[in-house]
Amino acid sequence: QIKKISFEFLDISQSNSETLNQILLNNKNIQNIKITNNKILGPEGVRGLSTGVDHNPKLLKIDLTSCDISDEGAISLSNSLFKNLEVKEILLEDNKIGEKGTKSISDKLIGKTSLKLLNLSHNKINSKGGFYIGNGLVDAQGIQHLLLGYNQIEDEGCEFISKGLEKNTSLVEINLENNNISNKGINSMCKFLKKNENLMEIVLSGNKITEIDSDFYALFNWLKTIKISDNPLNQSGIVRLFQ
Repeated sequence: QIKKISFEFLDISQSNSETLNQILLNNKNIQNIKITNNKILGPEGVRGLSTGVDHNPKLLKIDLTSCDISDEGAISLSNSLFKNLEVKEILLEDNKIGEKGTKSISDKLIGKTSLKLLNLSHNKINSKGGFYIGNGLVDAQGIQHLLLGYNQIEDEGCEFISKGLEKNTSLVEINLENNNISNKGINSMCKFLKKNENLMEIVLSGNKITEIDSDFYALFNWLKTIKISDNPLNQSGIVRLFQ
């Protein structure tokens, strides 16, 4: 009747992952898999887990933070979880995931499953990755929390994501901290978010924002939390913000 398995700071290799895969195949009650800070797991280790993940109908959460799964591992995981309609949370922070992995996750998981939370912070997602995420958000009517901090999404990627959010009615939190986003990116976000009154929290800390367009202040009517610390806001930007 085990429902949760947690292996942190261990050396789980590909062969170990295949053994763990058998555990998943033999126990259909597991809801939560946590294998974190396991750098030697890599894409081969994720592939070793794939059958068990695919055939476990009760799996709700999978956490592979800091396992160096890269694009290849992200693609394997996406293919495995694609048929799992129950998964709610996927945590893939600090895994060297770039364009290809982001595309696979966006195409197969965002909007295609019951996913509520996706953490892709501290990866290698660039503006092209932002394009894929934005496309996924258009059809996603279940995801609520999207964490993309510490990537290289920049202004262009921010605009792609914002276009997706314009038609998304489920997201309540988006984190884009430390992504090299400037005034251009935040102003495009405000333009597309003017009609999205479901979003409750925006995190834009650690970017390059100096001043914010007037459209941003319209969001104050429904947003609950706005984080813009560690930005080079100029005097004019600060005055307008408080006015």
